[in-house]
Order: sequence, then structure tokens, then C-alpha cells
Amino acid sequence: MAGRDVCAFHDPELRRLASSKGAQTANRLRAIRGYQPRLDSTQRLVVYVSRLVYQVMAGTIDQNVARTVIYALMLQKGLIETGDLERRLALVEARLAENSSDRLMNKRSMPWAG
Repeated sequence: MAGRDVCAFHDPELRRLASSKGAQTANRLRAIRGYQPRLDSTQRLVVYVSRLVYQVMAGTIDQNVARTVIYALMLQKGLIETGDLERRLALVEARLAENSSDRLMNKRSMPWAG
């Protein structure tokens, strides 16, 4: 407090700096953090983005914050879709392997069939 009449917490200039754009953005992010659903399917992503859009339209979330979150959600969507494709491909490959081993077994047990 050297040279000041008030401590740092009560200094009007320091309070003004604390409410700068960075602090305002942090406060807006807190509004998003309050609602953290599991975002593990495209359907859940659609619901979350819809709520985010309504919050932007209501003015409770800054457009720039929403833009950043939506970009991250687009990445999440890509990861979900990739995971789904990997699972589906693994199932197809397993079925193909099963079918070819069944055909091989059938040829061995019935040599006249093939």
C-alpha cells in the first residue's frame, strides 16, 4: 500500500483493470461451464449447439466464445464419427473373417461341394 490510500482489492483503477475484456470473457466462459453434458454422440452435440445458439441470441454468451466452443464441437463431431466408422469397419471385417472361415470349413467337410 505504499503511496496508496486503499489496498489493491479496493483500488478503483485495479478494479477497472480486473473487469477488462479478459475478465469479461472468463465470466462468459463460466456460464458455459455450468452446463457440461456428455458430448459423446452427434445427437447430444446437436442439443448442446442448439442451447449455445439460444444463449448467444439471448446475449448471455459472447459470440466469440460461442464461435470457439462450436469449433471445438466440430472437432468432437469428427472424432465421434471416426470412432463410429472404426467400430463399424471392425464388425464388417470380423463378419468377413467369420464367413471365410465358415466357407473353408464347409469345403473341407464336403469336398464334393466345391
